[in-house]
Amino acid sequence: MVEASMQRHRKDRIFNGVSDRFLRNIYGTRKGAVRLALLWRDFEDMLPALVSGETPMSVLDLGAGVGQISCRLAALGHQLTLVEPAQEMQALARRYWQEQGQDIDRVRWVTARVQELPDGIPAGQLVLAHALLEWLADPFAALPGIAGQVAPGGWLSLMFYNRHAAVWSNLMQGNLERVRRGYLRGRRKSLAPISPLEPQAVHAALEDLGFEVACFSGIRIFSDYMADPEQASLNEVIETEAFLSRQEPYRSLARYIHLLARKPAL
Repeated sequence: MVEASMQRHRKDRIFNGVSDRFLRNIYGTRKGAVRLALLWRDFEDMLPALVSGETPMSVLDLGAGVGQISCRLAALGHQLTLVEPAQEMQALARRYWQEQGQDIDRVRWVTARVQELPDGIPAGQLVLAHALLEWLADPFAALPGIAGQVAPGGWLSLMFYNRHAAVWSNLMQGNLERVRRGYLRGRRKSLAPISPLEPQAVHAALEDLGFEVACFSGIRIFSDYMADPEQASLNEVIETEAFLSRQEPYRSLARYIHLLARKPAL
């Protein structure tokens, strides 16, 4: 069996060649279910008109992957543009959307890296950038461009891999020298992100760009570390994750951080 290789542009990671593995390991598990449930809870709390479908919005999904959140938004009548550089991920998205009974041909797909968006992509009233920054070699260099795609008065939904969680995970695995050296990048053939980010630094960068962070939640605080994942039902795990997700110090140790930030209106 030929080992799948991962395409790179400079040092960014693009998921051609490992897309099936990525889908199986990330989305096809409890981890994926917890992630989606907590993201949707944040939308329910902060953007009720979005989840009810009462007010159709233009949504731009950057680094869309399979587009699970976008699929739910499309079903509610929102207008979607999905940007994804990996054609294999686009193929998986097509299969997933068909399974969900959604016509993916009704949405616009753009094959591009987030740093090289073509002209003519409209600004979104909601821009999704979920599990994107941590796969870029220089995530903070890309952040102004991402923020620039948000329409005035619109929202940015930013979910990223937490550096604090990377430290904690390496400590528990006994990788003490890696922690002391600050070497927390995922190895080349692994699915560990290459650029884990500190929540405080991302929060400050958004404020420097003029955004107001309205929601700060931790995603997967404890469930990854349960000795027996089956000792509690999925619903109980999600309920407890949600209970802790906005409490310190727990949220700052979560595997992922979700920020919802609003851009000032003109």
